[in-house]
Parts: sequence; structure tokens; C-alpha cells
Amino acid sequence: MKNRSFIIFSILYILSILYLPNVFAQDSPQFSLPEGATARLGKGYISQIQYSPDGKHFAVASSISIWLYDTATYKEIALLTGHTRNVTCIAFSPDGKTFASGEGWADYAIRLWDIGTGEQKQALKGHTGDVKSVAFSPDGKTIASGSADNTIRLWDVATGKHIRTFKEHTGDVNSITFNTDGRTLVSGSSDGTILLWNITTSDSTK
Repeated sequence: MKNRSFIIFSILYILSILYLPNVFAQDSPQFSLPEGATARLGKGYISQIQYSPDGKHFAVASSISIWLYDTATYKEIALLTGHTRNVTCIAFSPDGKTFASGEGWADYAIRLWDIGTGEQKQALKGHTGDVKSVAFSPDGKTIASGSADNTIRLWDVATGKHIRTFKEHTGDVNSITFNTDGRTLVSGSSDGTILLWNITTSDSTK
């Protein structure tokens, strides 16, 4: 009986050594940090991180939701909820007042948020596959979204209305970005191509 109790106690002790540090590491930003790291923040499966244009905040897209942090204190300042499944991509508007997030697995929506209030402003729906990438135009008036349905969609930020769809890719559109003049959109896809789109004419060049 004593031997059995000793074995159980030993197993519990070993498990506490193996798992307790991981628990505390998630709860404390400064607990047992790797060399060169200043904080540890555990919030589920992380898909993307973005800094705000002024550098005062950063957003974390995860399997839980979207977390906003203060870069000076590492404290959570907001939790943006509304997506029904994993948040796959995020982007700040150039003025830092609006935030966009894309979803996978469910309604494939792009959601626009008011950073000041944390409230959802628009839900942009039309994709039929995971939203893989989102980007604001330099003037902040248009948002582009790339999807696993092989398309790119342009949306009006103010109204949430769909403007145009580009369908040249034959694979997931994993990355998109606007040129600084706002006239050209570049997209990269799992089909192995990079396309440059003339936003005003809808022409594309591989």
C-alpha cells in the first residue's frame, strides 16, 4: 500500500514539474522568458499580429478572437468578438481608426471595427472560402480581401458595399497589398503567381 502511494505521489510530482511552468508562462507576461524576449502573451492559436500605424497598440488574431494590447504596458485593452470561428487575417486602416479582420471556416466574412469603441461597424460577406488576406488602400476608403475561393474582392469601407471581384488566380490568395498611389494592387497565390492589378481598369499582369 505504501509503495502504491509513493508511486502515485511521484507521478503527480513529475507532472506538476512538467506542466505548471507552462501554465504560469501563459498567465504572466514576464515569467520564464526566452533570451531576448520582453513578454509572453498566450491567446490560443495565433494566425497574425499587426501594429497600429501610431505604434501604440498591436492586434492579435487567434482561434479565440481578436485581442488589442497596449504596447507600453502589454496589457489587454479590448477583445473584439463577433467572428464565429478562427480569425485568419487582420489589418489597420492608415489612420488607425478602423480595423479589419477576416474569417475562416464559417461565414467567410470580413468585419470592420471601430478601434475607439471596439464595436463592429460592418460585416462584408461574399467570399465562399476562407478569407486569407486583407489590406486597406492608402486613402483608407477601400479594402481588398483575398480568399481560398481564388478571388480578390474590393469593398467600400464607408458603406460596406462590394465594388469589384478579380478572378484570375487558380489558388488561394494568401497575400495582397496596395501600391502607395492606391492605383495598383498586388496579390500572391498558392497557384505560384503574383498578379498586379490596375484598380481603375481591372487589368492584371503576371
